[in-house]
Amino acid sequence: MLNPLIAIHTAVAAAIHTPYPAAMVYPESVSSPAAFPCVTILEIDNAETARSLSNTENAANVAFQIDVYSNKAVGNTTERLAIAAIVDTAMRTMGYHRTMINTESPNIDITIKRLTARYAALVV
Repeated sequence: MLNPLIAIHTAVAAAIHTPYPAAMVYPESVSSPAAFPCVTILEIDNAETARSLSNTENAANVAFQIDVYSNKAVGNTTERLAIAAIVDTAMRTMGYHRTMINTESPNIDITIKRLTARYAALVV
């Protein structure tokens, strides 16, 4: 199985940590982030699209969901959008295209605001 999760996490985390050194970036969902802002990266699809004659997978349609969380009482939308712009640049650099963004995704804890973006690409 082609699995670009670690490469995506490494690149996105490096891009975010330059302007936001205290940000937490996880390659999985977390119920209680250690600090804010927080970013989670989830691989939500990995469908095989091609294989070689020796039955080795050599292409997959891959999709990621990236959630950006902020607990700021004031300015959380600005912070989430700024981080989402960094994520967008990093994902586009790796060949992914954004398929959706929701700046006000529902969250269980209403004091923590969430932005959700999804990206997809053909990985070979």
